[in-house]
Amino acid sequence: MRPHTYPSQTTVAHSNEIVVSADSNIKIENEEPRKDNGNFVISGRIVDSENTKPIPSEISFITALKVYTTRTDKNGYYHLEIPKDILKYESLLEFAPNDYAYDKKMVIYTIQNLGKKQLIKLEYNGLDKMYGEISYGPPLATEKSLIIVEGKKLDYKIFNKSYSLYSNKYEVHYIPKEFVKFFTPKENIHDIYIVFIK
Repeated sequence: MRPHTYPSQTTVAHSNEIVVSADSNIKIENEEPRKDNGNFVISGRIVDSENTKPIPSEISFITALKVYTTRTDKNGYYHLEIPKDILKYESLLEFAPNDYAYDKKMVIYTIQNLGKKQLIKLEYNGLDKMYGEISYGPPLATEKSLIIVEGKKLDYKIFNKSYSLYSNKYEVHYIPKEFVKFFTPKENIHDIYIVFIK
């Protein structure tokens, strides 16, 4: 959803790294302690996979009805509080870099791992070195897509038309096929769009 325009050819980037979290003993240093106000705390750091420099990013805890979001600080640390009563055995987090030259990452955490400080490494994709128009965002929805706008199902044709005209009015969280099972057991759903109107 961050268009960057250069003259000439067109390239579309839709990359997600798919990760199911395992136990991690990585320690995150230099983060200030936070007081527990009754919410569940998710924290960690986001860095470049090659040289571990901080990558400014947006972190989202995604549910079908609401998305809880925070941003990293200048050193790549993040701290996100969510209500404890919405937690399930598994949770889906999205790590979306501000710079389109790094790939977005989605991770499914079990409840045991969700509260541990995580070190998230984002891969450099080289799109900043390409010429042409770079479109960064979700692909067009199809008849096998499930579109949920503000908690209600929407026809994919209506969504595509509206999104193409008013993309800046929508906050879209694109869920690729690998993560569809997190939301629905239906085999005929190929991807999901969780959409909120700004």
